[in-house]
Parts: sequence; structure tokens; C-alpha cells
Amino acid sequence: MSAPCPHACATVNRVRALMSVLVPFPPLRQETLRTVVVVGDHGETAVALRDALTRSMVVVLDARPAEAAAAIAVCRPCPWALVWSSAADMPVALEVRPPTFVLVSAAHAAPAGVAPSTSFATLRSRLREMLAAEVGGMRLAPGVGVEMPGGVVSRSPWLQALVSAHPAGVPARAAQVRAARSLLRAQGAGWTVARGADGTMALVRMEAAA
Repeated sequence: MSAPCPHACATVNRVRALMSVLVPFPPLRQETLRTVVVVGDHGETAVALRDALTRSMVVVLDARPAEAAAAIAVCRPCPWALVWSSAADMPVALEVRPPTFVLVSAAHAAPAGVAPSTSFATLRSRLREMLAAEVGGMRLAPGVGVEMPGGVVSRSPWLQALVSAHPAGVPARAAQVRAARSLLRAQGAGWTVARGADGTMALVRMEAAA
């Protein structure tokens, strides 16, 4: 789940080279880095996001609607975000589980519970803010995972989602809440997670949770 800083720094150099291009679907291998799956009728949104987002931070995977389920499946353990930019509605049967974020770029394509982005600029800004998020010295590391205040990099996709979403929460079951609390306690981060009545968990300071 974590790696010492010297190893992480060596990984960063390799990651920067890997993350410099748009990845068409199907990719040559399973994707284990932080990935945004962009599902559209053409590649324009994917290309625009690749150019707009810091390339050392995220891989952009370009897919068509018929490829959406397969594109999600090649991301291990899961995509960081799914962007639905197709003119077709997002299928109800498409299985996208937390901690993957779901963003749509057109109101008619938004599934229940997902607020649509009103423009590409809004979508771009939201992703940039999520990638640049910092909570109590925790920030997204290049490639994948979260860089902790002590220099350790945690590869937990749940912690990555919690930092990205802060101060909002992430839908989670009790097992994920326990795991996140244990990880934060072990790292001495000074933060924990609180579970809301709506079934989401969010990062909170230890003193606030006491």
C-alpha cells in the first residue's frame, strides 16, 4: 500500500515518460496508473483533456460508448474518473463503482445523482482542482496514489478519492471506512474519516472527530 520516498521518486521519473501520450482503446496492457476514461462519440474530448491536464498526473484513456465497460475493466483497480461525453445517454447498466468519480459533459447524458458539467471548461476546471487537491499535507502523487506528509506514497484508491473530493465525501461501505481510518492512523496523518448519514465518508481532522 505504501512505498518509501526514494522508490517513489524513481517511479515518478518512469511515470512521467509513460503519461505523456493519449492512450487509445484498447490499450496494450492493463492500466495501473491514475486514469481518466473518456467515453465519447469521437476523440475530441479525450484529446482536449489530455492537453489540458498535467500529463505526469493522469493517463487519459479514449473509448467509444460500446467500449465503455471494457475500458473501465482494464483500469486496475479502477479508473480514477469516468468522463461521459457521448451524445447518447449513459447506460443504466454500466457498472461504475466508487471510488471512481463520474462526470458528464451534457445534461441529457447525466445519470441519476450525477450533476452534469455545463461546459468543457467546467469539466476541465473540476478535474484540475481534483488533481491539485491538498488536505493536511496529503496530495496526489505523480502517477498514482497519495503522497503523505512524511514522504510515504500510499497507493490506496480510496484515499486518493478522499483527497480529490475533499471537503465532499465518497460513497463507501463500513469496510472501506475502517480501512481508511486504519491507514490514516498508521501514517500519523492527524486526519481520519467520518461517515455521513448519506453513506459517504469524508476526511476530517482528528480533533473534529473526537
